[in-house]
Amino acid sequence: MGEMEEFSKQVSEALKLCQESKDEKAAELLLKLGYKFRLAPNIVRYQLTKKLPASGVKNENNCCSIYDSILLQNELRVLQEVFAPSSCFWRQHGYVEGQTNEYFSYAFSLKEPNGGGLMQTIGCRLIEQMSGKFPGLKDAEYVEWWAHCRPHESGHQLHFDSADEGKNKVLNPISSAVLYIQGEVGGPVSLE
Repeated sequence: MGEMEEFSKQVSEALKLCQESKDEKAAELLLKLGYKFRLAPNIVRYQLTKKLPASGVKNENNCCSIYDSILLQNELRVLQEVFAPSSCFWRQHGYVEGQTNEYFSYAFSLKEPNGGGLMQTIGCRLIEQMSGKFPGLKDAEYVEWWAHCRPHESGHQLHFDSADEGKNKVLNPISSAVLYIQGEVGGPVSLE
């Protein structure tokens, strides 16, 4: 096992310890790995069976909204098939959990009719649904999307969405959306 793979494995183990409320062991491992801070317990520990509120629930601080059933049934089926863990999509894209080449995204122009296929259709629907809350979306020119397929305990690094990872200039999107296509996976998303 390479050095990076071993590091990734230990980070995953630390996350699992945090999720299992084994805070002292987690702190020991995180310090050994060079970390000085960790996420708050309620970010990594939560009930997987928690019922979501009805669609269109709005947060009074104007920060985020939850929309349920934004996809048509046939769209959901297609996405679940394309992004299934056993799908050839992951293999064809060189997506290997724990390796640095696992991150990639696609972008399409909203000015090109159907230039993004099904993802453009869904993106346009999201923009239409969300533009009342985020009026700036009416000026959007591009949509970027990506997908992940990970074991639940592997997590995802805390980050801010930005063009080119914020290199040279920080340029954040008008809005970000998280779309879960499998109800039994995923967890809380920190939107601040």
